[in-house]
Amino acid sequence: MPTNMIIDGKQIAVFHALPGITTDGMKLTGEFTERPFSRLTLQVTSDGATPTDWTVTLSKSLDGINWVAALVHNQGGEAIGAMMTGIDNDCMHYKIDVADLDLGSATALNVYLLAKD
Repeated sequence: MPTNMIIDGKQIAVFHALPGITTDGMKLTGEFTERPFSRLTLQVTSDGATPTDWTVTLSKSLDGINWVAALVHNQGGEAIGAMMTGIDNDCMHYKIDVADLDLGSATALNVYLLAKD
């Protein structure tokens, strides 16, 4: 369930926390119901240790059918705990996919998404 941040009756941001991920696969699909958001921030953390490998892809869509990768957080490019922000990512639909997950001595991967203007 997302946390909707509302001021004066207007949705200004949406936050998702996806803790305890231990397997590959689609972890979240969602839709902004009131209006599109253009600034997407993705953070990936872990429990216990740094995983050996991971790829977390945040994809965006206007129609919910045709998808484009907006942000990709992986072992080869981003440190665990690092935040990535993409600007000019207008979208109405979003999804988060986890692939190549090898936890090593970590116990879980945690993914956080913030969408706002």
